[in-house]
Amino acid sequence: MDSVGRAIELAQQFTVGAVALRNTSHWMRAGTYGLQAADAGCIGICWTNTTALMPAYGGLDKRLGNNPLVMAIPRPDGDHVLLDMAISQFSGGRTGTHKRSGEAFPVPGGYDAQWRLTTDAAAMERPLPIGHWKGSGLALCLDLVAALLAAGKTTTQIARQGNEDGVSQLYLAFDLRRVGDAGTIAATVQDTLTELVSGEMAAGEQVSWPGQRSADKRRAATRDGVPVEPRFWEQVLAL
Repeated sequence: MDSVGRAIELAQQFTVGAVALRNTSHWMRAGTYGLQAADAGCIGICWTNTTALMPAYGGLDKRLGNNPLVMAIPRPDGDHVLLDMAISQFSGGRTGTHKRSGEAFPVPGGYDAQWRLTTDAAAMERPLPIGHWKGSGLALCLDLVAALLAAGKTTTQIARQGNEDGVSQLYLAFDLRRVGDAGTIAATVQDTLTELVSGEMAAGEQVSWPGQRSADKRRAATRDGVPVEPRFWEQVLAL
């Protein structure tokens, strides 16, 4: 059984399930784990640590892991609330997209080789943590909690190896069916989301809840196929 599946199984028995892993590897598309928990009627929370990729607030050298965090809240229609985020200002995936397109970040994403803040993804060598000191603190706490509960390695210890192996991860599930009435819970979530998106919007902006746009993209991909950049499709064909 996979880690999320085990956490769900424990949550269904005890309301809360927790699984910690040590000496593991990159977890790939982490939002999938949050959706797995939500599909089972559970709140899902999971994160992993990484090697040192970001400077701490006020520093310049890489000392913190860019420790991705996932949170999922189930909804009856399957369009779950899904937060799937890096702790850097811009994720590695988005940074790669901006590098290929040449499009500038809307705000500085990190430092270049001369220690200057930059909006140029190609020049960025040290990504900034989100929220400056807040993201710096969050990255550190996620790292320590995962490593300590798993009796595994911290970002500091992983970085000393010279390669990103043996990371620590934590998977949590909370079974809402053991907490309260399903209808009341669903209505509470819906009321909150409706209120969130109903306010006045800034010019040229659109308010959405976490996971709303990705759910729309999933439906479109299921209906029309998955869009792939031509250069990557050519590499697939070359295999």
